[in-house]
Amino acid sequence: LLERLASCATAQHDACQRRDADALVGASADRQRVLDALLSLAAGRPPTPGRGRALLTSTMICTVTGDWERALGDARAAYEDGLAVGERDIAAEGIAMVGYPHLHGGRMAEARAAFDEAIERSAGVSDFSLSLGLTLKGMLLFATGDLPGGKALVEQARGIQERNGDH
Repeated sequence: LLERLASCATAQHDACQRRDADALVGASADRQRVLDALLSLAAGRPPTPGRGRALLTSTMICTVTGDWERALGDARAAYEDGLAVGERDIAAEGIAMVGYPHLHGGRMAEARAAFDEAIERSAGVSDFSLSLGLTLKGMLLFATGDLPGGKALVEQARGIQERNGDH
């Protein structure tokens, strides 16, 4: 299963490089099937960092394939697993990703609360999660008409990404 997952990840990456949206969705769906098989092995067991990270991966795949309700459920589960096992970076990224389906669905209050918590949880813990939370909250501010506020947050996130070579 792990070899198949790696193969699917390579196909996903290649589709992104070619900017081939249909191939990206197809590769993402393949990766989701393999990931689901792995996650089924953890069903009914105590939380672990690995399961939390797998749920975050599933969340991202679901945002590509358009399964927003599954994305929300997997993000919540990742957040809860992160909290349960003391993995602050998983909890921070998980709560940021809880906000993304809310933003997509126009539930701005829920999205704002999740992004604010993600930013708070990420500070000093995970630059990736901090830049993710800032970027997503910036998107929310753009969507709600606060262009200067959104721009400031996205610029702050971009500064973190550039400093870490993550761009």
